[in-house]
Amino acid sequence: MSSAIEQKPQQQAASQPPSTDAVLLLVVGIVVALVLGATGYLCVVYRSLAGPIGAIGGVA
Repeated sequence: MSSAIEQKPQQQAASQPPSTDAVLLLVVGIVVALVLGATGYLCVVYRSLAGPIGAIGGVA
């Protein structure tokens, strides 16, 4: 009597399709552009905030 070990194919982890990387990159780019735009707007319109915002940007 021979003992045979049945090997089951391993299930691969469900990976996300490659298109989600492009969508994620697009969303991150839009968010960065909006944050920089809002920061620039605040610095131009409210000149008193330019110093503190510049200091925070320099530390970051």
